[in-house]
Amino acid sequence: MPPPNKPSSFFPLGLFLASFLFAIQDSAGLIALPWRVMELGGRSMAVGAVGTLSLGMYMASCLLIRSLSIQAGPRRLITTCCLVTAVILAAMPLTSNVGLVLILVGLKGAVMGMFWPSVMGWISAGTEGAPLNRRLSAFSFSWAVGAIAGSWLGGFLFSVVYWLPFAVGFVMSILTFLSVYPLNEKTESETPESVDTGMEPVHPHLMTFKWITRIGLLVGWIAFGTIRVPIAGLIKELDPARGPNLHAWSAAGINLVLVLSFFVLGRTRAWHYRFGILALGQLALAITLAGVGLSQTGAQIIICCLLATPALALVYSSHLYYSVSGVGARRQRSAALHELILASGFAFGSFGGGAWGQAFGIRSVFYAAAGIVLITVAAQTVLALRPKSLQPAVLLKETRP
Repeated sequence: MPPPNKPSSFFPLGLFLASFLFAIQDSAGLIALPWRVMELGGRSMAVGAVGTLSLGMYMASCLLIRSLSIQAGPRRLITTCCLVTAVILAAMPLTSNVGLVLILVGLKGAVMGMFWPSVMGWISAGTEGAPLNRRLSAFSFSWAVGAIAGSWLGGFLFSVVYWLPFAVGFVMSILTFLSVYPLNEKTESETPESVDTGMEPVHPHLMTFKWITRIGLLVGWIAFGTIRVPIAGLIKELDPARGPNLHAWSAAGINLVLVLSFFVLGRTRAWHYRFGILALGQLALAITLAGVGLSQTGAQIIICCLLATPALALVYSSHLYYSVSGVGARRQRSAALHELILASGFAFGSFGGGAWGQAFGIRSVFYAAAGIVLITVAAQTVLALRPKSLQPAVLLKETRP
């Protein structure tokens, strides 16, 4: 049946639902795959390659999507991604070779570039200011809730039968397709939030904050990569019997805190253009990363990861907000850049952390990540104190609450 030609009241709820469902399959795989690789005989570097290939290929595809997004349209890109992802997930448990598993991981990451930038650009179209903040918060909330469910399912189902997380991912990909297919790409221009209700200038230091948060997002997701993938090695060292379940609970807890953090950040503007808040959050991130390295039990690891998460939510929300502010119709391209940066960071943190841990010990990974965060805050401080060194933002219309 062809998609409807008239606007659907399902927008943007259909995209929020799609984000939730797709995040379930992605998070379940991110938990199950490192343990599958270890089960097949892969070492620390191979485990780290799971995140690197997934996010590295995603990063490369985001570069391509930036040029194709306007011609292809978000709906076509999203639905194609869902169908191809379903096929890859169906094939994933059929191979018992580490190399083939990693090839499928890379293919999955490559097609994922059609999904997230398209969803983000589509959801944010036609809004500025407070309405934009609310929509981005709802988007972040939806994928983070899905990530909670996916993380828990990934660990629990893998402990039952190794192929179950991939079967669930297959179903979620098909359901995501069904939630997006009926939507009309022109729907967003008809929504009440897209109507200008006033004139409010974009902050004159928008460009400065874009660069500050680009650096913050990159390094923040390097840290995130270490506490999502190589951390499996530390958990296995401390508690091999309950390793997969502890890893799953850690990831689920991280995503739960992300949900709560996104909820708060979406309902306040106090953090907008406040470098001090961002810097304090990143300093807290550095401290908690060091805490992971010092942990002696699985419970201590989980607690440190949970304490690190609000700062990750802050750097994510900050860059997402600044990157799509004041760019008009180019939001899908800006969203692709956002995804490109975080994918680069996660890939480096995942594989780099795995390689570093194999060479120098798994605990040293988290000390190194903490040091990188501290260096980042110093560099950001220089930019914050010299805002005129960057090109000022052009003042554009922005809707008021």
